[in-house]
Amino acid sequence: MRDVILTLKTVFGNFHYASIAAIISLATFVISVWLRNFRLLVEVFGSAAIPLSDKLSLFTKILAGAGSSVGLFSFLLIILTSVLFGVNASLIVYYFARKRNLPKKEGIAAAGGLAGGILGIGCASCGSFILTSLLASFGASGALAFFPLGGAEFGILGVFLLTTSIFLICKNIPSAAVCVEKN
Repeated sequence: MRDVILTLKTVFGNFHYASIAAIISLATFVISVWLRNFRLLVEVFGSAAIPLSDKLSLFTKILAGAGSSVGLFSFLLIILTSVLFGVNASLIVYYFARKRNLPKKEGIAAAGGLAGGILGIGCASCGSFILTSLLASFGASGALAFFPLGGAEFGILGVFLLTTSIFLICKNIPSAAVCVEKN
């Protein structure tokens, strides 16, 4: 665990990688909040009767009301997923910068963490937004009602996968600069 903390300090002590994490975290948060209001945004931007200034101010108003439009647990889950997503992406960039070919198991963990984070964006009352949309395409969105948390389990799974991915990448970064000759 000490190696993981040391690696996180090393990576995020570099302004470049801290900036990557912050930008990706913020972008993930903004996109996940806007995705929750996708239909409203499409309808407002599709209307010729609404002035452009009102259309653009809707983006900031949606962000300002993000915490009040979902429950506390869901809001914290969105924030946590966004931060972990940014940290994971930045660590992957750092890892690739140090070692060009990612070992298979870490590549799978990183991809699983990022995919879990993307699928887990949603809230406890309506479930995962993206997963619900995918399942609705197949007529299976009602199946989320059978989950005890109404689909928030996917958000929790996303946090778990992202945390696992971060842990695995951090454990492998110190050895990333060491070239191993393959026969």
